[in-house]
Amino acid sequence: YWQNKVIPQIKELLTNYGDIAMLWFDMWIPHTQSIVSKEQLMQLKNTIRQLQPNCLINSRLGLSLQEDPDIDFKTLNDNQLGAKKEDFPWQSPATVAHSWGFSAYEKQWKSTTKLLNNLINNVSLNGNMVLNIGPRANGDIPYEIAQRLQQMGDWLKANGEAIYGASAYDLPRSFNDWGKITCKTFPNRKTRLYLHVYNWNIRPVLKVSGIIEQPQRAYVLSDAEQKLLQFQHQDILTTIQLPEDAPNPYVSVIVLEYDSYPKCKSDFVAINSSNGYALNGSNCQTAQPKVQLKKKQKYGSIPEHITVEQPQILEWQIYVEKPCVANINLSYHCGASDKPIPVSISCGKETLTFTPKLTGQTVGEPNSNWHIPKYVSKRVGEFHFQQKGFYTLRFQTKQKGNFDFQWIWVGL
Repeated sequence: YWQNKVIPQIKELLTNYGDIAMLWFDMWIPHTQSIVSKEQLMQLKNTIRQLQPNCLINSRLGLSLQEDPDIDFKTLNDNQLGAKKEDFPWQSPATVAHSWGFSAYEKQWKSTTKLLNNLINNVSLNGNMVLNIGPRANGDIPYEIAQRLQQMGDWLKANGEAIYGASAYDLPRSFNDWGKITCKTFPNRKTRLYLHVYNWNIRPVLKVSGIIEQPQRAYVLSDAEQKLLQFQHQDILTTIQLPEDAPNPYVSVIVLEYDSYPKCKSDFVAINSSNGYALNGSNCQTAQPKVQLKKKQKYGSIPEHITVEQPQILEWQIYVEKPCVANINLSYHCGASDKPIPVSISCGKETLTFTPKLTGQTVGEPNSNWHIPKYVSKRVGEFHFQQKGFYTLRFQTKQKGNFDFQWIWVGL
């Protein structure tokens, strides 16, 4: 079959129809789990390279990148979005709903906002998104798909500059919780950062953490007049005054312009949209000893957490923009079989102590026997920040014990 059917048909496609721009393979499992061998796949790929040297080949050929790095772009799994910045070209194959083809029973339609968020996420990590549609048998496009494509097209007409030709900026994916950042540098080295704001309810100000340089100006991308927005910049924090009404119902884009590519700093926890800092196991700068972060379970009803069983130190760095008093809260779970141990939370010369108490379980789903650990948030005290600048917060236990740590909330 391979030699008498596959290879001859590939040769026909590559020799009878002029220049072929791309062959997009959809073998989503490795060859070790199929009846196709590595040698056969290498033969196929080499045939393409020989007959059409400029033809692009994606990574879903059944070969791992370790076995054969000679592919032109990486294709992730179905509806898998990017999680980190990559310098190698990559894409996500995605659907508007659940099904790839037409289904009269389809109910799982993604919203226009969700589809735009997915696109922006990938572009902010140097990726692309291929959006599949499932037409009816007569070629008609279902209304739900046509509506979303029209709305996405309207958004791109106003904000396409932040997508087409844009790339990732150097801050981590979720460093600022209000949205994503894409970037574009021009031949004269002038640079624009595009702030894709998902939640306009954070107004009247947008706090952008991590960028060291001060922007030259700020404005709404979809505003044809480019009316300037007022902003303040200090150290690594840019605070932008937002218009009262969101420029777009899905995602609004703010432009920051710089004379050159702006440097950034990301070894600290950014202030979030609730005007505080959520310090947890995934964003700590120091962990002694190293910790194992336990992922969310039961659809997120059991949150991401760390089980503290031995003397432990966790440290975070935050930036405070002005003198203030911060309320400190600790979220944790302590079950009946756990052994609570004293916790100290310190910053500078101030130290707060707290001993977790038993929290037990709670009902996760009333109509079934679904009992889950009960997490509680308890106020521990307050810290007094005497001046603006960077501060290090330390969480420490000095005894062996057992309880689940979720986060420390530093509320300003």
